[in-house]
Order: sequence, then structure tokens, then C-alpha cells
Amino acid sequence: LQLQAKLVQSRDFPASISGLDYNDKVVVTCAYESIMAGHLTHAIYIWWRSNRALASKLLPHSEMIRAVKLVSNFILTAGNDKSIVVTDIAQPDRPKILHRLTDHREILGMDAGSG
Repeated sequence: LQLQAKLVQSRDFPASISGLDYNDKVVVTCAYESIMAGHLTHAIYIWWRSNRALASKLLPHSEMIRAVKLVSNFILTAGNDKSIVVTDIAQPDRPKILHRLTDHREILGMDAGSG
């Protein structure tokens, strides 16, 4: 099995993508975007794979999102705000933040088993 993908960023999506993960249903990107001069917003975008449309956007962190991982119907994110956030995406157009684990040291990446 060989997969091929192409990630295209356009002016219609004015953000810098800092990470992504995907499954059969969705692609999840974490990005930072400039809303006002000197102020960045750190967001998670959930995209439908079937029609390449945005399902939802959420702001789980106050600082840069360092890592994103999809595990089953959950998104795990780690940010410079020293938190790990677990979000339920059983309904990708209505994500629900379930847990916020705080006071973690610097996290550069995440890996989770498929079990």
C-alpha cells in the first residue's frame, strides 16, 4: 500500500500549518494565524476527506500547538502552554474538549498506539 498526498496552502487559508494527522474520515491540521499585528491564534482545523471541506475549527491552546495525533475518535494536542488536550471528534463538525492535562514540560511530538 502506497499513499500519496498533497497539502496546498492558499491565500484563502492565511495560516502556517505546524502539524497534521489524518484517518479515513478526516484530516486534522494545527496552525497559527495572525489575527492582529503581534497576536497569534493557535487553532485546530478538522477537514472532511470526502469533500475537502472544513468540518470545524477549535482553539484548545493559548500558545503554539506542538503536536497533534488522531487516535480513534479523539484528537490529542500538546502545546507550549504546557497542556495536553483530549478532544472527542465522534462528530467532527461538533468537537468536544474532554480533558485538559496541565503543567507538562516541553513536548515536541506524540505517538500513540493503534489499540
